[in-house]
Amino acid sequence: MNTHELNTINTRLGVFAHSVGDTPPATLIGPQGEPSQDVLAFCKTHKLTLDWAYLGDGPQFRTPQKTLRDVEEDLTFLHALLQGLDALIDDCSSGSSPTSNVTCSPEKSGVLR
Repeated sequence: MNTHELNTINTRLGVFAHSVGDTPPATLIGPQGEPSQDVLAFCKTHKLTLDWAYLGDGPQFRTPQKTLRDVEEDLTFLHALLQGLDALIDDCSSGSSPTSNVTCSPEKSGVLR
């Protein structure tokens, strides 16, 4: 990397660090030309991509990895939501809904059972 590229990277990471109240990495390049440990730690802390840090390309932030617990919580939420919708549809098909002061009918609502 040339001096201009290193200055650009340093500026990019410095502006980002300032915006989040942190200090930029002290070193950018390791002894064998690899990303420095400082940059790796900085990117990990702030969930930044190395492509963005070094090249200014691609997404700035890494996509969060969902855990099995996250998926289970989403599934539980969706299951409860579907049960609630099913109950509303049942109420609607019976002629009136306790959640509304409007009488609904399957013909008018487009709900077919």
